[in-house]
Amino acid sequence: MEQDIIDILSKEDKVALSVIEINDELGFLSIEDYKKLESTLEKMTAQGILYHSEKKSRYLLLKNRNSDCLD
Repeated sequence: MEQDIIDILSKEDKVALSVIEINDELGFLSIEDYKKLESTLEKMTAQGILYHSEKKSRYLLLKNRNSDCLD
């Protein structure tokens, strides 16, 4: 799942996405999958792979972090 998230957030037109938008991109339908996604996003953020904007509640790859897309 981590690589799928990285692939989604690496697309040029997918700069920063909410959990729901990432969920939709992955095509998950069950609450269990959604909870796994939330957990994975939190883990990836803690590992320094993703950046999470508290203000806009969006995730993006840390290497793509740019204040213009989240502020």
